[in-house]
Amino acid sequence: MTSGKEVVEVFKTNVRNRGTARQIINCLSSVIEGARVSFDLEDVDRVLRIAATTEIQASNVVEIVDLFGYEAEVLEDTILEPR
Repeated sequence: MTSGKEVVEVFKTNVRNRGTARQIINCLSSVIEGARVSFDLEDVDRVLRIAATTEIQASNVVEIVDLFGYEAEVLEDTILEPR
């Protein structure tokens, strides 16, 4: 689904290691077309943020993070107008 609007999904994780975060970012970037993926490991929730103009399947993100041995849960759904 491409709507022209940017969808942002924010996840709480238990990822602590920057190397692992980079691996998860690379994996998610290859699975979600045109996505901007980032972690904020300094945040108390160790936030994983994904922004894309295509639909983001939260369950798929949770499964991918789980494959790396970590947990993720959705914090919020946000739809932003394009810039």
